[in-house]
Amino acid sequence: MFINNCASTLEALKINLRDSIKLFERLIDVIITTNKNFDPIFFLILSSVNIKNNEVYAKLKSMTTEKAIAPFLAAHFTLSFNLSRANTGVPCLRDGQYRRPNHYEIKTIELNLEQYISSAQAVILIANPLTKIYRENYSEPWTDGGLSMDESLDNYLKIGWASTKTYDLSLTLKQYHDLIELSTTFE
Repeated sequence: MFINNCASTLEALKINLRDSIKLFERLIDVIITTNKNFDPIFFLILSSVNIKNNEVYAKLKSMTTEKAIAPFLAAHFTLSFNLSRANTGVPCLRDGQYRRPNHYEIKTIELNLEQYISSAQAVILIANPLTKIYRENYSEPWTDGGLSMDESLDNYLKIGWASTKTYDLSLTLKQYHDLIELSTTFE
């Protein structure tokens, strides 16, 4: 599933084979060396955009709210997520006012690159669940029924990151950009 997600991402961005191998090697280096959890697809997209069009990357880094920053970000791709209880640590989801067991397994979604970037940035910027800011927006922790059964990218990302957010084990948006820029410095 991981390799298919990476291939789908690189294919949507129309990255040539040579650059795809280079980007994949960077991704593997980050996976091996970082001691925090991160979204490898988000990292791969940003790294690819940095190679493909540095001006667009700079706009994404500054979180410019311009729609359709670049036409190539409208490209569609398919991702699969393992949202099982065993993989995510999320035993139940909210269905209206009721909690239901998390029976999700593999969920597949088709979307465009711009949607993924926007959703991933939004989830990364959500505060740690133990903070007051988080509690003002979510009545319960994500790992304990705080997430809905909504079948959307935002929700899939939240389910996937639930336990990571709870323990503040993920990279910040700035750290993503630092890693991307550091990896391009050593080329």
